[in-house]
Order: sequence, then structure tokens, then C-alpha cells
Amino acid sequence: MKKFNTLIVALFIFSISSKAEQTVGTFENAYFGKNFTIEASQKNNELETVYIEVEAKSSKSAFLSVDGNKLESFKTSLEIVRD
Repeated sequence: MKKFNTLIVALFIFSISSKAEQTVGTFENAYFGKNFTIEASQKNNELETVYIEVEAKSSKSAFLSVDGNKLESFKTSLEIVRD
């Protein structure tokens, strides 16, 4: 029984770590004069979600999340807005 419980805990930790975000880059926001991070998570070696840090007033940090399969349309939308 003890081995079974250990296996369950190990699988639980592995499933959590497979969804963990990893920092993949940073960007400087000229308006706030701050550097922010960009994080991403993978599932089955495919991009699952991208998290873009933004300015937060009521907490230490806040992130926008973009589904991995919608990242290209998100980037296109940002370029259109910028122009």
C-alpha cells in the first residue's frame, strides 16, 4: 500500500510539473518603464498556453493568457492595433 501511495503522489507531481510554466522571454514596456516576462506551458510537446505579464495594481503580478493554437492570430491583432 505504501508503494501505491508513493506512486500516486509521484504521478500527481509529474502531472503538475508537466503543466508548469517556463519563462521563454521578456519584453520592456516603454509606458511603465518595466521589464515583464513571457512564460509558456506545453502539453504533449505542443505549445498549450502563453502567459504575458502585465502591470498589476492590486497584486504582485498579473498575466494575459493566450491559447497556443491562437497565438498567431493574437500576434496579428497586436500588429493591426499598433499600426
